[in-house]
Amino acid sequence: MSSPRLKIGRVSSPGNIYTVTTITAARRPLFQRAANAQVIIAGMRQCEVEQRLETLAYVVMPEHLHWMFELKADSLCGCVQAFKSRTAIATNAVMKTTGTVWQPGYYDHRLRSDEDLRIQARYLIDNPIRRGLVEAVDQYPFWACKWIANRQDLA
Repeated sequence: MSSPRLKIGRVSSPGNIYTVTTITAARRPLFQRAANAQVIIAGMRQCEVEQRLETLAYVVMPEHLHWMFELKADSLCGCVQAFKSRTAIATNAVMKTTGTVWQPGYYDHRLRSDEDLRIQARYLIDNPIRRGLVEAVDQYPFWACKWIANRQDLA
């Protein structure tokens, strides 16, 4: 969904697991720069520190972010809005620029209880492979997954 609001009739609530994709303005590849990608990773960690959510998996692609998390507090919209605001300010500071970092809105999917989270997470972190950026996940620097602690877990 491309709106910052949930579709009519849908409700976000703590305990639900979501995947969220958000894209840079004009699809600029801002996050191919390591310093900018680290800003995004720090922004996700800050959401955890604030106990808004628990990150399960993510991959920071050059022009977008895929993020799987369990919502702990707040609303989905509130979490994503706070994250995007914070990371836009920080990204502009790192780049010594001003301007829009993110496209308005985001795409979200609430995972059902019968969906295998590990399969969904693996699909998410395999994005750099499908895109042709790397041949193996461990060659890409900007990802994490709760269920993958070392190389053997990637098999």
